[in-house]
Amino acid sequence: MRREIMRITSDTETSGHPIYFQISNGMGRFACCVIANVPTREKAMQLFQHNWERIEEVARECLADHSFEAGEIRLLMA
Repeated sequence: MRREIMRITSDTETSGHPIYFQISNGMGRFACCVIANVPTREKAMQLFQHNWERIEEVARECLADHSFEAGEIRLLMA
């Protein structure tokens, strides 16, 4: 059930179920979106919960690298 989590760039084609959340790094809160390429929203939520530690790790890496667009961190769960 583990999935690869990667950053979405502007040229990445995405389809799937988005899950929105916020993450804080001491300087404020940042909007985050994880897109899960699964058939149902329920499955997307299960994957999100199961992979939360890795999702948080990648989101924090994005914050540290300042690699997010328009104030939002976008990740793809593939």
